[in-house]
Formats: sequence, structure tokens, C-alpha cells
Amino acid sequence: MNGNPEMLKEGLKKQKIFLDKKQFDDSFKGIFGIKAYNEGDIKKVKKLIENLLKTI
Repeated sequence: MNGNPEMLKEGLKKQKIFLDKKQFDDSFKGIFGIKAYNEGDIKKVKKLIENLLKTI
């Protein structure tokens, strides 16, 4: 494997924290529009990040 797994893990942790913030939903809707926001997709991304963190 190329790259630095620890740096990847830290980046994923930061993204998880960002997605978990209360204001994320409103910020996303404000930038991309209400129609672009899909709560199910956001949950899938959060789960993906959690699973990646477990395997790294």
C-alpha cells in the first residue's frame, strides 16, 4: 500500500467530525440547495467513514 495510513485516518476523523456537526446540514443545503441534500446519502457516507476507520 502506498501513502501514509495514519494521515488517511486523521483525515477521515476530521471529515467525520465535520459531518457530525449540527450546522453541517444547514450549511450543505445553503451551498448546494435543498434538493441536493439527501439524508440517506449523508448517513451512508458517515457509515463508510466509520467502517474505513475500523479497517485502517
